[in-house]
Amino acid sequence: MEKNNLIKLADEYAENIKLLDRSIAQCREAIKQASNNNRKAIVSRLKSNLAQMYRHRRELAETEKHLRHYYDEKEDKKAG
Repeated sequence: MEKNNLIKLADEYAENIKLLDRSIAQCREAIKQASNNNRKAIVSRLKSNLAQMYRHRRELAETEKHLRHYYDEKEDKKAG
């Protein structure tokens, strides 16, 4: 795969991270509101969703980084 294609794919991952960041912010706000209204079951479910979103975000970020530096890693192995 060409380097430019990998960079484009990495850019798509970065865009998805931005979208997920907005969802995370909305979820955090929903947790705050539910907590203020003493809705413990909803808070618990939202916190579980939030943890899942953070795991997904971390995976997206790791993949984006790998895509951006894929050829750098290949060149380092050739030089070493």
